[in-house]
Parts: sequence; C-alpha cells; structure tokens
Amino acid sequence: MPFEWTDFISCAEELSNKSDEASLRSSISRAYYGAFGKIKIYCSSKFDIRTIGDSLHQRVIQSLKESGDSDEFSLGNTLSQLRTSRNDADYDSHKTISKPQVTSVLNKSKLAIESLADLIKKDYK
Repeated sequence: MPFEWTDFISCAEELSNKSDEASLRSSISRAYYGAFGKIKIYCSSKFDIRTIGDSLHQRVIQSLKESGDSDEFSLGNTLSQLRTSRNDADYDSHKTISKPQVTSVLNKSKLAIESLADLIKKDYK
C-alpha cells in the first residue's frame, strides 16, 4: 500500500502540541511535506515536472501557478507560502518559531489538501 502523505499532517498536529522549538520546527516541516507529497502526485499526472533535487519543489509550484487555472494558481501560491515557512523552520536558526505560526501552517496545509480534493473532483467532471 502506498504511503499516505497526509499522515505527515497528522504527525505535524501531534508535534504542534509540544512547546519545544525542535517539535514546532518539525511540525512546520511535516505539515509542508504532507501537502507537498499529495500535490506532487497530482502534478505528476497533469504536468511535466520531471526533475531531481530541490528543484522539484519549485517545479511543482511553478506548474500550478502557470497552469492557467485560477484554482491551481491559488494552490501554487499556498504551497509556495508553506515552502517558505518550511525553509525557515528547517534552515534558519535565527528565526523564532511560534505556536501561532505553527497553527497557521497547519491550517494552510489542510486548506491545500481540501483545495486539491476540489481540483481532483473538477478534473473528473
């Protein structure tokens, strides 16, 4: 059975209940990857996103933003915001990570998954 990417969002929610900085940073990272993994599968079926490394993340976002569909464009913007938060959490030790920021990222990742579900429904109509 394939991995369910949204399980990372559930993991992120558990981590967000802790107060240490490592858990908060990890929560943001897992929330991003939960949304990214699911969205990447969608984009793989619609766009030519073949690439390797970190550029895959940018390619998925660009594909959505350049698709011409306003809902995909919006999803690309949301994923881009999530990626910025994830990069801050994973790489910038000088940034302060707060509980409200973690809550915002979790909410955006859930919104991204809901938007993706709507896009999939729209594609099958």
